[in-house]
Amino acid sequence: ARVAFTDRHDGVSSAPYDTANLGFATGDDATAVSENRRRIAHELGDASDARGWAWVRQVHGARVVDVDAPGGGGDADALVTTRTDVSLVVLAADCAPIALVAGGAVAAVHCGWRGLLAGVVDAAFGTALRLTRNQGQAEELVQDAGILPFAGFAQMPALSTRNDDPTGASRPYDTGRAGFVMGEGAGAMV
Repeated sequence: ARVAFTDRHDGVSSAPYDTANLGFATGDDATAVSENRRRIAHELGDASDARGWAWVRQVHGARVVDVDAPGGGGDADALVTTRTDVSLVVLAADCAPIALVAGGAVAAVHCGWRGLLAGVVDAAFGTALRLTRNQGQAEELVQDAGILPFAGFAQMPALSTRNDDPTGASRPYDTGRAGFVMGEGAGAMV
């Protein structure tokens, strides 16, 4: 899976959404949000221009969507898939985006205090386990599970969970398996 966290730098949105706001529900100009999404997709090498992304309308609960195609998944706070051609995206401001990567499944989780209490992380992991069990990969999931929480909103380099490039360039975290993005007022994607 490829996991990336975004921040709000290097976009086109005007204040108070400046600059790389990815949320249409914020009141930001839709053209600016679309351009910001296009830029993120381009930076990640996604030729679909964000059309290959799956989203949910986050409601601070524990509902999980099993994603089998790009697009909106309704009201939920987590997306899980075994598809390698769909990127899962959650947005966060004062909540934490979390990436679960294991077996043949990936999950993007929007986790605020309400969702945490409601069990959204457990529900997402349970869905990933069910999906991999259906593919005969449950043992691999339990042995090879990874949880990548987003931390340090202000310090996180754009589009990266690591910065080990000697040139100082930010690069997405890559586990070598299946597809994710996350960030403050911006987005999280697997």
